[in-house]
Formats: sequence, structure tokens, C-alpha cells
Amino acid sequence: MHRPGIAGVYGAKIILAGTTIEEVNKYHRDTLVLCVGKANATESEIIERRQKKDEMRRRQLEAHKTEVKEIAQNLSFD
Repeated sequence: MHRPGIAGVYGAKIILAGTTIEEVNKYHRDTLVLCVGKANATESEIIERRQKKDEMRRRQLEAHKTEVKEIAQNLSFD
């Protein structure tokens, strides 16, 4: 029952054009469940990596600000 090009993703919906609900139930359901699960897991990993990267940048910026502040407080032109 493989027919390339019938699937499309629109927002949170997967549309199988020209497919009956019976065909979805009989042939496509298990594949769709696996694919959606994999896509959700991949998205979660991407979000987690992005959050870790953002947190690392925030910590680096905070450390830099602290270092600059300490140097500025000890800086004297007398």
C-alpha cells in the first residue's frame, strides 16, 4: 500500500491524501505512531540541547560581567 507523496504535515496534523480511514487503520496507523513518537523524541532532544546551550551562554555572560566588575573596582589611575 505504499504510495509516495500522499502524506503531508500541516501544523499538528498529518494528512494522508486519497486514503480511506480503513486504509489508515489497516496499513498506516502503526507506522504513523512510530514516526510521530520518533519526531516527538527528536524535538525534545533539540529543545533540551538548546536550553543547555542557552544556560551555558547565560553563565558565561554572568562570569564575564563579574570579572569585568571586579577588575573595574580594582582599577586605579592614581
